[in-house]
Amino acid sequence: MNSKLPDGSAFDGNVQAMGFRFETDELVVPMRLSAFNAGDLRNIVYLLTDKPQKIRAIPEEYVVRQIDGKTLHANVTGPLPLRILGGTEEDLEDWRLRNLIKQRDPQPKNGAARDLFAGDLLAVRTGELSLEHEEKEKELLAIGERLGLRGKEIDALNEGSLAEMREATVKEAIDEVKGMTLTVIDGDFPREVLGKHNLVFAEYEMPARRNKPTTYDARRKGPGAANQRGTLVTGELSRKPKQVEEGAGPPIPPLIDGAALPTLGAFVGFALILAGVFYRRRRSR
Repeated sequence: MNSKLPDGSAFDGNVQAMGFRFETDELVVPMRLSAFNAGDLRNIVYLLTDKPQKIRAIPEEYVVRQIDGKTLHANVTGPLPLRILGGTEEDLEDWRLRNLIKQRDPQPKNGAARDLFAGDLLAVRTGELSLEHEEKEKELLAIGERLGLRGKEIDALNEGSLAEMREATVKEAIDEVKGMTLTVIDGDFPREVLGKHNLVFAEYEMPARRNKPTTYDARRKGPGAANQRGTLVTGELSRKPKQVEEGAGPPIPPLIDGAALPTLGAFVGFALILAGVFYRRRRSR
């Protein structure tokens, strides 16, 4: 923060994302200090639990989506959905099919959520509040701070050195997402509720009539688009591009958006805008 700014001034900037884990007998999110913030108290809570949930003392209408674990797992591990306009899958040329393999890669869009889900679930299972690759990341960040090494290039080097460790965590725990539910809770939380109590939760399954993308879209943070054109394709395409021998054929042109061309669909999963993931620690009996 710039201490030279006059009182009441505002500024824009980027901060390092933070995550916290702590042991608790009851699912709880400590947010009482947020009641002292001025203005609206809109919060979006992404709740990853073994059963669908709501926040106690906050209206059920604030629960805007609930995604079952199998769908969530597909969103963060499978190819991104594709919306085809002005044709069918059979109309896609080989060069476009080859382009789509890279463009439908979920890692650039949902990779951070996939890693977060797997890391948290592994921590719950093992009882370790901090995993090996997370400690290594903190160590690298501390070295960078001491030496004044910052920027995209340093971040890329750090990510490269952690990639293998992250993948090991994902491989060990990501399948556990299939048994979970992601609940999205969005709204201007009552100030008196936030000020008096930490957030606690209760089981709640929202009505199917409200639990749909047209009612709430995660990217829009509000109602989604209705009656979208074209055909939505999820999962793998049934057609595969023909193999091209090295040096043969023309270069692959870039994908061009157009009314008669296929474009990547708007739906990429609720994992994209995670503000936090909270879960109930499972205890053996």
